[in-house]
Parts: sequence; C-alpha cells; structure tokens
Amino acid sequence: MKEVMVRVPGSCGEFIQGFYEQKPCLVSCPVDLYAFARIAQEDASTQLNPKSQRLVEIILDKYKLSPEKLKTLHIGMQTEIPFEKGMASSTADLTAVGSALSIYFDLDIEPNTMATLCVEVEPTDSVMFQKTVLFDHVHGEVLKEYKGSPEGNMIIIDFKGGVNTLGFHGQSSTCSHEEQKRFNKVLATFEKGLEEENMYLVGEACTASARLNQKIIYKPHLEPLIKLSETCKGYGVVTGHSGTVIGVMYEEQQFDYEKFMQEFVKIIPKKSYEALYFKKIVSGGTEIIVHK
Repeated sequence: MKEVMVRVPGSCGEFIQGFYEQKPCLVSCPVDLYAFARIAQEDASTQLNPKSQRLVEIILDKYKLSPEKLKTLHIGMQTEIPFEKGMASSTADLTAVGSALSIYFDLDIEPNTMATLCVEVEPTDSVMFQKTVLFDHVHGEVLKEYKGSPEGNMIIIDFKGGVNTLGFHGQSSTCSHEEQKRFNKVLATFEKGLEEENMYLVGEACTASARLNQKIIYKPHLEPLIKLSETCKGYGVVTGHSGTVIGVMYEEQQFDYEKFMQEFVKIIPKKSYEALYFKKIVSGGTEIIVHK
C-alpha cells in the first residue's frame, strides 16, 4: 500500500514583524507543535478543512492532475496547534497537505513554490522554510535568508480569545516613517543577534517588535511578562502579531524557572488564558514520517 505522512511545525507567532523596503514582512518562530497530513491508497475519503481543500484544488490545477486520481485515496489531517491564536495553524495545515501531495505524486514542490501556493489561499507564515527567512507573508516572497537560526526553550501562554488571521491580514496595512525607523532598528538588532549567535540580542529585537505591535493588537499582559522574563534571565518575549499568544524564550541553564512560575501565577489570572505549553524552538520545513 502506497502511503505518505508528513508533519510541519506551527509557531509561537513571529520573532519580528513589520515592513522591509515597503513590503510587509515577518520571521516566524517555529516550535514543536505540529500539523500532520497523510495520504494513503486505501478506503477513499477526504478529511480536510476548507482552506486545505482549496489548496488541493490549486495544486491539482497547477500540476495538471485529474481529480479522479484522488477518488481512490484517503487524505487526512490532524493537528496539535491551537487555531486563531497567531500560531501558524493554517500555514502548517496547508504546507503539510501540499507537501504530502507533492511527495505522493512526485511533484517536487520546493518551499518557495509552496509559499506562493499558500498565499493563493491566504496570507501565510514562513514555517515551510527550514532556514530562517525574512518573508513577505502577503505575496509569498523571501526577502532575506539567514545563515543562523534562533535556539532555545519557550513557555507559551495561550491567552483566551482568537483572531481571524485571514480577516486581520486583509485589512489595509500602512507604516509611518517613524514606525519604519523603529522597525529598521528591530531588524538590525535581530540580524546582529543571529550573526553573533547572541540570543539575548535576538530576544531584545523580539520584545521590541512585540511592543511595536501593541497598537495593532493590544495584549494587556505583555509588559508584566516582559518584566518577568527579564527578572528570571529569559531572552525576551515573542508574540503572535496577528493573534493572542505570548511566549517567553529562555535557556534552561540560565533561566530561573521556579521563580518564573511562582511569579507567573501571581500576575497572570488563570481565567485569562486557556493553556500553557512548554516547547522548544525548532527548524521549520516539512518532515517526512512515512513514505512507502
């Protein structure tokens, strides 16, 4: 029986997000929460959400595949990623399904092409790329590619509420001259941190980007978490710029985890969040689990 199964990571929002040379851009923060897609030659059925179904239709059309080819296949999805939180759940779903189709039918779809296919469905994150990239999430274009990648652990706070990211990205976005200057500084700090392998500089950039985004989607618990991260020697905070999630980055040997959790329960009401995730920053890209 022919079978393909893959997984693609979601994200804890974006390390940074803003505008680069007048183009919207972001750098996704992939973490070890995954979307899975499976295609197998068995009882025919399709278990896809509407966005993933749309991507299947786009791929069939682009690569001249007859829909008849799917009538003898099972195509299914599962996910660990909360949705409408700014955690790249839709992008991970789309990339997993697209990658599974690519492998099953030997289409050889590269990440750059996958990105352009995904943005035909909706603005997308950059979790389909294994390397760290500065990505135009509206047009599916890689603006910069970096040699280094951030590393570390994450405490992810899944705050209540949600944001329809399709609607959010569909809003008209503009950037003032002053805001562009501030983001240029954020980007320069982030790039210096990657180049020097200094996660405190990376964290400084992430925290600054989160603060810049407050005027777009305000997060009432951001400043207390920034202060707590600093007190406990965390690298800084990462947020879902189009969602509600906030993550604290840290290195296990330096971070005062016990103090963080003691203070966290004092300053963040339990009623304000749905879950905590203790995760790692990982590489993006598609991982093949089964191919036979």
